[in-house]
Amino acid sequence: MFRGDIPLFPFSIIGGAIVQIVLTLRSWSNLVPRKTVNQTSGLALDLLIAAAIATLSLSTIGDNARPFIIRALVAMAWTTAAVAVLLVIVLALGVRRGRAAR
Repeated sequence: MFRGDIPLFPFSIIGGAIVQIVLTLRSWSNLVPRKTVNQTSGLALDLLIAAAIATLSLSTIGDNARPFIIRALVAMAWTTAAVAVLLVIVLALGVRRGRAAR
């Protein structure tokens, strides 16, 4: 039997995949509106993130503040560099094609 500490999230993903496969194979996918599925999945993700944040221990975060800050700064630098590189590439392609940036 299953133990009580096994998370249900992986089983939910597997069950959702099975339902989607059955609906697609039976040509019943038009019975489930895509907009409703997107809204429901968005709400479920928001609730999952809120629950994960609510379970964080503030003392653990305080004990690990230095690594957290370092990783956050590295992530910000990486994102800034990536956006700068992509901006240069996009602008170069636009100028080559005769479209000047406005």
